[in-house]
Amino acid sequence: MAAAAFCSPCSALRSGLAPLCRWRALPRPASRRAGSVPRSAASDEAAVISGTKLAKQVLKEVQRDVESWISCGNKRPHLTVILVGDNPASHIYVRNKVKAAAAVGISSEVILRPKYISQEELLDMTLKLNKDSAVSGVLVQLPLPEVKKKAGFITPVPGGVGPMTVAMLLKNTLIVAKKLIY
Repeated sequence: MAAAAFCSPCSALRSGLAPLCRWRALPRPASRRAGSVPRSAASDEAAVISGTKLAKQVLKEVQRDVESWISCGNKRPHLTVILVGDNPASHIYVRNKVKAAAAVGISSEVILRPKYISQEELLDMTLKLNKDSAVSGVLVQLPLPEVKKKAGFITPVPGGVGPMTVAMLLKNTLIVAKKLIY
């Protein structure tokens, strides 16, 4: 009897869970079968999205929006990056962000601070920059030295920083710059 319970690979699941094959065997809605949406052989598979390609599209959109914003007589969006310590990887990440900002027309500056800066100093600096009308966006580059002591007020981005994160950072900098005017 035990052999009959495992007659297909789909039935070898814990009790209470429906086998995957049962879900695949469900009929498709009539509107999809008879509809005008063409189906391909890969339509039942997950789509692979290129983060790099999507980031390039977002950056083009941001560049177009920045140019339009400035042509209407508004001030150029400005990103301030706070870089604490001498981590070579952090310096490379910041350089790439500054380069991406320049490519879309956003001005930027980097404020370097020693690795022994206190949490209070870093928080005060961040609060002052948040109140500065010339600054549209503030980024504290992570990781910070001795993160537990210094970064209790910062929520890191899960998964790290890739091209899409940088693109969205620049897009959000522009959005904030627009909100400062209105």
